[in-house]
Amino acid sequence: MNDHPLVQALREAFAQNHHPDIAEQQAAYMKYRFPFFGIQSPLRRSLQQEIFASHPLLSADELMDCLEQLWDQKEREFQHAALDLAEKYKKLWAENIEDIFGTFAIMVLSKSWWDTVDVLATKLIGMLVYRHPSLLEHLDQWHESRNMWQRRTAILYQLKYKQKTDTNRLSRAIRATIHEKEFFIRKAIGWALREYSRTNPDFVVTFTDRHKATLSTLSFREARRLLAPTHETGSPIKPGTT
Repeated sequence: MNDHPLVQALREAFAQNHHPDIAEQQAAYMKYRFPFFGIQSPLRRSLQQEIFASHPLLSADELMDCLEQLWDQKEREFQHAALDLAEKYKKLWAENIEDIFGTFAIMVLSKSWWDTVDVLATKLIGMLVYRHPSLLEHLDQWHESRNMWQRRTAILYQLKYKQKTDTNRLSRAIRATIHEKEFFIRKAIGWALREYSRTNPDFVVTFTDRHKATLSTLSFREARRLLAPTHETGSPIKPGTT
């Protein structure tokens, strides 16, 4: 099957703007896991904007085809373009929520690194399951996944939920991974708690105090980073929420 015209247009535009020196710097920053064209984000988004406008997508199936084709491309700019495309067409997600979630799940598992997984977790999967709670059962299974990036996603998907955060699910995701030595898991635990401390500092204080013996130093430090001294003693949390 030939690539979608949108994908072809992106490939041509990206190739025309190849910058070898920047590409080397970008690849080095990402520990040489992926090759780059060397296109910095402002220019990439400018190129995308014109191409996205010239090649409108009309269905969820067309969106998923484009996402899969972009994810298959070698250079990292294509994966970043896919994330932006998925967010642009969020109105199409409702046409087929299970398959859209499945596409996002494949994107978590493939060509995985923090630069794509964190966007998937916080902007795409997080938004999708917020709108369609029936999908939460999938994320509940990711707590125990063998794949570290799925476990990280299960910790981070509520990052922007604020008052709508399900503390039971957040607590379960953290407790399932609290013993791990993996940096990206420890960092995710601290990040999720730190972000929620903006909304509910007492919860974070009580949770981190209760689990201080098992939380890594990194997770504990990150979780408490934004807390003022007045929150060093938290108010009780209802039983069963930590």
